[in-house]
Amino acid sequence: MKKSIVVVVLLATGWAFADTTEIPTDGVLGVLPVSAPDKTEVILSVPWVAVGNGGDIAVSNLVKTTGFTYGTDGVKLDLYDPDKDKGEGGYWSWNLVSNETDNVVYWDDANGKNPDVQCIKRGMALFLTRKEADTNNTIYIIGQVGSTATVTNVIKGATNDGGKLVPSYTLIAPPCVTDNGYIGLNDSTVVTFIGGIDDGDEVTSDMIGQLPYRYVRKTVEGQKKWVFLYNKTSTKAKVSNGRGFWYKRCSAEDLKVVWNAPSVATPAE
Repeated sequence: MKKSIVVVVLLATGWAFADTTEIPTDGVLGVLPVSAPDKTEVILSVPWVAVGNGGDIAVSNLVKTTGFTYGTDGVKLDLYDPDKDKGEGGYWSWNLVSNETDNVVYWDDANGKNPDVQCIKRGMALFLTRKEADTNNTIYIIGQVGSTATVTNVIKGATNDGGKLVPSYTLIAPPCVTDNGYIGLNDSTVVTFIGGIDDGDEVTSDMIGQLPYRYVRKTVEGQKKWVFLYNKTSTKAKVSNGRGFWYKRCSAEDLKVVWNAPSVATPAE
């Protein structure tokens, strides 16, 4: 029997349910529209799981190709892998290409990872590079809504190089949105850090002109908080909905990041 699946759109203003659509699978489809005006490079959130089986989602199925200039080189996705190149870190990449026979646009392997096979977990992030002409177009992240209400990411600790700790870098993103348009990194109702944040840790998210948004740790009113590097009195450390950030880890211990995430119960037969 054909199963019904509800399409849900995750918006900055909350949840909006569309009409039920019949698709031969179980689950709830999710669509996260992301706006990043005037930006050719965007760190994208991964809020969804694979359609059908609920596992980690394949790269080829995550970012909809709509909204990118057709037939141009240079539109690509990058996944940072800290274990690549013998642990030195590096990127797996996929270019947006078109099939000349029927003009189908799709993500194609650039350096050794099949995008239909390479999967990515909720709470992680992808780096999108797009054309200048596309910077005011909405980006759509699609998949299936997960069944767990929390998502945990692990940030690897710094490595010991001859007695000296070398910071690790991890690309992650909130798998959720809020009505005010951003996720507050000091908001314990949305995100929890387990394992002890080192005083040297940093978060880098967006750009302000030629400068990046950088957040560091500082004691404010008796509590350690994330503060804006260029104005250490501001505790409004934030990441825009649908966007991600780099985490620089200076402690040798791994750090867990636990997010509250969109979720639904598994539909009944």
